[in-house]
Amino acid sequence: MGEIEKAINTLKEGMEKIPPDKALVTLYILCSNILSQSGQYGRALDIIKRGIKSIPPDKAISDLYYKAGELLIQNGQNQEAISILKEGIKKIPYDKGVCTVYTQCCELLFKGGELA
Repeated sequence: MGEIEKAINTLKEGMEKIPPDKALVTLYILCSNILSQSGQYGRALDIIKRGIKSIPPDKAISDLYYKAGELLIQNGQNQEAISILKEGIKKIPYDKGVCTVYTQCCELLFKGGELA
């Protein structure tokens, strides 16, 4: 097992033990960052989507939606990025983080000519 897989396994162990809060969001993002930096974008996105499903919306998951959008954009999947960001805007209780998600979604819509 390589160093990256050891790091991922360690983070996954932490994910199972930490309650669903901001610290857990950080672990999901860290795990995703390691995977994406090693070229494993699909696995990185799967980790983020798992976090979105498992952490309640009131626990700072705007960062997870932002990361999902970022990964999709990096892979040229702008329409899917827009969809997931719109989903985040609907689900996340208003906080400062939702502004970041909303801004990213608007930028993508504008670039795609979909703002009307």
